[in-house]
Amino acid sequence: MGRSEKSAAQSFVILIIQHLLLYQYWSEERANNSRHWRGEILTFRDQLELKITTNLQNYLAERLDYLYGKARKIAQIKSELQLPEINPYSLEHILDEDWLPDSIMNN
Repeated sequence: MGRSEKSAAQSFVILIIQHLLLYQYWSEERANNSRHWRGEILTFRDQLELKITTNLQNYLAERLDYLYGKARKIAQIKSELQLPEINPYSLEHILDEDWLPDSIMNN
């Protein structure tokens, strides 16, 4: 597993988490952006699926909290929301093309 594969996979995980956070927590923008965010999540998951190996999946699992911190920071800057400090997403959720979190503001 090369450095470029690790870097690309980590970037996709950060992007997926970032969009999951926006989708789940940014209720003010959800009506206007949820389809876009879901499309981005699916696109990044598809790209990651093409790269993933067992070793790479294990590597991502070990770094998941670090990657969450990076994604959280980006999502907080974009949304100006206070997002959870502890990662609410498992790697299985992140990789599952059909999984989306429930909105915390379900109406």
